[in-house]
Amino acid sequence: MKLYLISPIDIKYSFRATERYIYDYANYLRKNGKDVEILITKRKIKSTKPNNNFIMKYRKIRQRFIDCRELLLPFKWHVFIYKDLPRNGIIYFPYRIYDYLYEILFKPKGQKYIIGSHSMHLLKNGRMTEKHQLLESAWNSLVNLVLWLRRGEIKNIYIHAINTAQIEYIRQNFKLIKEENIFYIPNMINAEKYSIAKNKSNKLRVVHIGGTDKDVHSVFSIIKLLNEDRRINDFQFYFIGKISEEVDTELIKMPNLHFLGEISEKSKLKLLSTMDAIIVPAYETFSRALLEGLVSGLYVLTSKKNAAWHDFKELGIKLFVAENGQPIEYAKALEDLATIKKIGKNINKYANYNKNIVIRNFGESMVLKKILGMFESIERA
Repeated sequence: MKLYLISPIDIKYSFRATERYIYDYANYLRKNGKDVEILITKRKIKSTKPNNNFIMKYRKIRQRFIDCRELLLPFKWHVFIYKDLPRNGIIYFPYRIYDYLYEILFKPKGQKYIIGSHSMHLLKNGRMTEKHQLLESAWNSLVNLVLWLRRGEIKNIYIHAINTAQIEYIRQNFKLIKEENIFYIPNMINAEKYSIAKNKSNKLRVVHIGGTDKDVHSVFSIIKLLNEDRRINDFQFYFIGKISEEVDTELIKMPNLHFLGEISEKSKLKLLSTMDAIIVPAYETFSRALLEGLVSGLYVLTSKKNAAWHDFKELGIKLFVAENGQPIEYAKALEDLATIKKIGKNINKYANYNKNIVIRNFGESMVLKKILGMFESIERA
């Protein structure tokens, strides 16, 4: 059976995790004898700067562009409408079930769809439902109406959940989706590439990955609080990723802020090996940057905006989880870390402990075997 994986962007022009996962899935499926093709809906994203990190790795994957129209609705809700979508085999869609209502409504009989959930599936963990609970309820009602209209095809709609909170949300809100059609397979990382970090400086070196798309402005707010508390000189901050909005002049002038832009994978690995901590403040389903911090032995600071935070805690991983994700929560935690660092104590005593847990539960080879198993199970169904 032919397998199609939809990638929002050509990997040559993407520095995002979503495309990395799609291409890694496709590459592994191809190596295991599957007939795989990637369908790309955008040639570039925001910048024409190519990402040369993985061109050779993925060169044997067949791929082509397909036309995709985005119907933009209120509160940044997109509905994707594809032209010339294949009408056979299994199609893997990367985002939320909300985004594919049109395709589900007009899905060819017998065709199998996998909804990959790599963007926010849990609206209650996102910005929207803090003020728009009624909107969430309306969306879920619309999803259930579409599922009911296609109830004869429910057996051919599958969910790939990447955190356990997503599974619970689907069970509670979309009861027409069968339990056996939900697969829990988390995100993955090749932990062996990352070295446990060492920073001999008495200043706390902190990194943020992802730029504007990953809520870098929250980190700017944290820095302003540290400056107000006269603690900013205890830190060095490093920013990886494109920042598409103008940065305050006050911040640009700070000598201990370093804006690196989109850098190579090799440069990122080298930088991480010299850090103390990583901040992951954005709304996430399952942050790759968080995994990178853990396998680099960094002190990880995130919040309950990160939907997988509970999964990490359940596994015994040691990390800081801010209750509300407010800058003042992060600033206080960072000041405490900087104080410990200045007196020569080890702030990353759980570095190897955390890394071993990540390897056991999110190691690349193990997760890819589960992805292969999911596709083979759906093929047999």
